[in-house]
Amino acid sequence: MHPGVLWNVFLAVLPLFFALTLTEVVERYRKAGKSCPVALWLPLGLLWFAFLPNACYLLTEWRHFLFEAFPNTLRNFEGREALIVVGKQGLFFLLYSLTGSICFTLAIRPVERLVRKAGHNPLLWAIPFFFLSALGVYLGLFIRLNTWDILQRPQSVLQIAFQTLSDPQLFKAIIVFGVMLFLLYSVLDVFLDGLALRLHRRHLHLPFLAATRPVA
Repeated sequence: MHPGVLWNVFLAVLPLFFALTLTEVVERYRKAGKSCPVALWLPLGLLWFAFLPNACYLLTEWRHFLFEAFPNTLRNFEGREALIVVGKQGLFFLLYSLTGSICFTLAIRPVERLVRKAGHNPLLWAIPFFFLSALGVYLGLFIRLNTWDILQRPQSVLQIAFQTLSDPQLFKAIIVFGVMLFLLYSVLDVFLDGLALRLHRRHLHLPFLAATRPVA
């Protein structure tokens, strides 16, 4: 397996780690009857949000299959052998993108639970949230920025982001991708809620899979 694949999967898992850490810290203070200090939850929240686009970035890796792997296979193989190779490649990219989708959804769910417990409606944040997530994917995919650039040169990142949004075509494309991310999350969120409910009825509990709404 190419080292870049493992690195991308690691980056996709990081926002889930930060989400669970943020949840654990806030819940500990809440159980003690205290409010979590801003100095604790804000850095964790920013790290979570900064790394989150790395998860849905895996969805864009299909471009390597469509424009590189698939054409190369057709040039280098024939007949049944070509079908087998294409099938293996297609299965790999399917699992690869599914890993990113699941990490993306699982990383949002704990934070959504915190928002609900705080008495807020997550849907009010959906438009800017998924729009900025889509923007983050674009900046990483086409501008080749990475998460570390936010810390190392934040002014340059902001300047590039504003320049990107000033282009009407790019702005529309990012909106469309943001809507796609929202729909993807909504579908997987319902699926994972159903899975969490089934595990709950069997007295099984996985912290990272807890339902976003109270389970009866």
